Amino acid sequence: MRKQITLGLLLVFCLSNGFGQSIQDYLLASKARRENNHKEALVYYTKLTETSEYNGDHWFKRGSEQVWLDKYEAAIHSFAKAIEYKSNLKFSHYLTGLSYAQLGEQDKALVHFEKLIELDPSWIQTINTRKSLSGFRDSSAGQKWSPKRDSALVGRNAQWEADLDFLYQTLVKSHYNAYVKNGPEVWNEHYEKLKAIIPELSDHELYLEFMKLTALAGDGHTNIWPISNGNFKFKMLPASIYPFEDGFYVKYAPEQYQSIVGWKVKRIGGLEVETIFKKINEFEGHENLMHRKLLSNVLMVSLDILKMLGANGDQTQMVIEVEKNGKSAEASLKPVPMDYNSLSSNHTNTAHWSAMNENSETTLPLWLKHPDKAYWRQRLSDSATIYFQYNNVLENEEHPFKEFCKSLFESIESGQTKNLIIDIRMNDGGSTPLYSPLLKGLMAHQGQLDNLFLIIGRRTYSAAMNLATDLEYWTDAILVGEPTGSSPNFIGENKIFHLPYSGIRVSVSDRYHQRGASSSLDKRVWIAPDVYVGLKSSDFANNVDPIMETITRYLSKADD
Repeated sequence: MRKQITLGLLLVFCLSNGFGQSIQDYLLASKARRENNHKEALVYYTKLTETSEYNGDHWFKRGSEQVWLDKYEAAIHSFAKAIEYKSNLKFSHYLTGLSYAQLGEQDKALVHFEKLIELDPSWIQTINTRKSLSGFRDSSAGQKWSPKRDSALVGRNAQWEADLDFLYQTLVKSHYNAYVKNGPEVWNEHYEKLKAIIPELSDHELYLEFMKLTALAGDGHTNIWPISNGNFKFKMLPASIYPFEDGFYVKYAPEQYQSIVGWKVKRIGGLEVETIFKKINEFEGHENLMHRKLLSNVLMVSLDILKMLGANGDQTQMVIEVEKNGKSAEASLKPVPMDYNSLSSNHTNTAHWSAMNENSETTLPLWLKHPDKAYWRQRLSDSATIYFQYNNVLENEEHPFKEFCKSLFESIESGQTKNLIIDIRMNDGGSTPLYSPLLKGLMAHQGQLDNLFLIIGRRTYSAAMNLATDLEYWTDAILVGEPTGSSPNFIGENKIFHLPYSGIRVSVSDRYHQRGASSSLDKRVWIAPDVYVGLKSSDFANNVDPIMETITRYLSKADD
């Protein structure tokens, strides 16, 4: 009662002193901004900066609304306050430069663009391509724009050297902490060696060496993938090779190579498969062993990488050696254009690919039924258990996630659902804020559940890694499966830029993810399951899901 009286008196005090109106202004400003009502949002953010002058975020949002309304002079003043309070520094400098450019004050625009590039060189791409900045680029100030591609630079080697310098500088400046796994001496040594051998390497070999330099950052979001673009045409062996508990197997392959699907891989191009797995490590940044296993699906069949590692073969064929039931066989695979999307899928919808489990007499297990759906659920035969597969932290416009979760928790409130199984073993991320309805709902309703299970695995990554971390801490979920593909605290995000001459696409991570529940002292390389259950080749071939078998076996015994 005393607490209620105190809160009531505080509310009266706030209203009488105008603070209540400030709260109302904040809520209305946020609502108008979400609805893209720029005029109304500007009214309320103006009020907020008058009553809460020291909030740099309010000043930034006021300035951004002014930009939307072409009020560039006023926006410059707002962003100056945001910069003073170190709020949204990159965007504040960018939008200040853009505002000056729209006012025709290109020299002042250049000042802010240069400050922005000091903070994050990857913004060069935006400044050099944004249509609204064409006037700046054509101006005398724009001609001084040092990060622009130097059209006078000629010669293949000189251009590759310029790209190498740009890549190195941009990675180090843009990355959250490029030296977290390899110190500057390692980076500098690699850079100097690579610069010295540029004349000796082909363009494709240099592309792969740039991959290795980028991989020094040591995280999965900072990378260059061997994807065909421009002058680069990468090839792959037409096979999906998966590391099961009992070895590397051909999981999928086109119909013409159906005879080796389901066979264990021993050598590729004369190289032992275990040796290949160890050596491909240097081409891509990785979080841990499980993440390496995930990446191997693409890297182990990259023709260009295999050749750089010393595999025998050429652009027309490469031999793969396999074994099954004590018998050995060889197949000559004809390389095809690299298809990263195909290799990343489960091939359930890929035409003319044979699957390791296609001859199984049993139906597909739940985790393979709808890999193309971001989220879906099914009530199991015991009627008290719901299986919920969450494959991407994305929104399905036809069935919004908030509504999906609402109906899920209504079934728990009604007593219809006593056991909930959440499967994120196939979830490699999306947008972290989108899973909040699930997290909040579980925190509120887990007391009404008899059992809560979370299935994790090597592909549990990025935004899904954040979800796993939150659920591990805030709920009583029993974790089952493999370790996750990332650590609880990790460097992430994909910020994209392109090298000026070669056009190589580069992704760099500029954010450190640490969930509110996770301590900075948490140095685990992954979240390990409470109950480890791996997947053997025979399990997959026979459509057996040992994880769900483990969970349902426990539930059936618990009911006895």
